Amino acid sequence: MIGVKHLPRTLLVVALLHGAMAVQATQMVPLSIAELSARAQAIVRGTVVSKRVIKRDAGGLLTKVGLRVAETIKGGKAFDDLEIVQSGGVLGERRTTVVGAAHFSIGEEVVAFLVFNQRGEAVVLALAQGKFKVFRDAAGVKHVRNPFHGGGEPDGGSRRALLNKLGNRRLPLDELRRRVKAAVK
Repeated sequence: MIGVKHLPRTLLVVALLHGAMAVQATQMVPLSIAELSARAQAIVRGTVVSKRVIKRDAGGLLTKVGLRVAETIKGGKAFDDLEIVQSGGVLGERRTTVVGAAHFSIGEEVVAFLVFNQRGEAVVLALAQGKFKVFRDAAGVKHVRNPFHGGGEPDGGSRRALLNKLGNRRLPLDELRRRVKAAVK
């Protein structure tokens, strides 16, 4: 039996173990661009034009992201506008978070690796790995990045330094296109 004087220490150990298990459960296995390309049913480049959260019939929240498609990199269908769905969101005071999910901002240019669910809705493949943010460098050249490719998102230096040490450097958009086409031949 645990004595009263040891209860705070025991609760701390239990809380730390629970937190460690939760972190372990949300780790992602990095997919290569070739793997993402092979698994994706469609790959598109476009600009986020809308974002809305709705309540599902079962009570959960669903975010619908409107994308104005500029280019279809993979997929038999050319898209003008496309709606991407993902679990979670914020509606009023209610918030549902899916750890590791892609985040979209209105006005952001992205490359999205997509699969279609049984309802025919577009879903980002492999959570945040299937969404690349497009950005321009100082010379105006477009590059892409996601958590594992293209240098990742800047976070004050430590993560970027680690990624660069692992060989994860800037990825020009043209190079991403080339790698996708090579993977889906």
